[in-house]
Amino acid sequence: MTMREILTQEKACVFEAVDADTVTRLIDGIFAYAEDYYNRPVSVRITFHGDVVGQRLGAGMGRTALDELTKMDDWVETHKHSSLYVKEAGLDDRAVGGGFPLIVNDQVCGSIACTGLGGVKSHTAVYEAITDLRAW
Repeated sequence: MTMREILTQEKACVFEAVDADTVTRLIDGIFAYAEDYYNRPVSVRITFHGDVVGQRLGAGMGRTALDELTKMDDWVETHKHSSLYVKEAGLDDRAVGGGFPLIVNDQVCGSIACTGLGGVKSHTAVYEAITDLRAW
């Protein structure tokens, strides 16, 4: 995936508002995507203005998943872009895909982080869940 494709995805995923229902549907959508396409467990965390507003750990995923989610949150918070973009742009050589900016009214207000599928696949799971939710 190119940096241009990643940026295009980020710009296409802007919300007008985020509430508890949005958070629940995003987490459910990411879990469903992982199950439908990869039959693998994932862990997901959503932050909003620095607070964790939603989190679910997949079966058998524990401390390592929490550490990975925290790293993704940090990359998104620091760079205001997805962790896959951070990796591809060479902004942090430790970055992996799976962290996605939570953008409300053109402002990065938090992150949506997914771990368990591998970089590009985790990124794609978040993107697909957002686009499915926005189409609903």
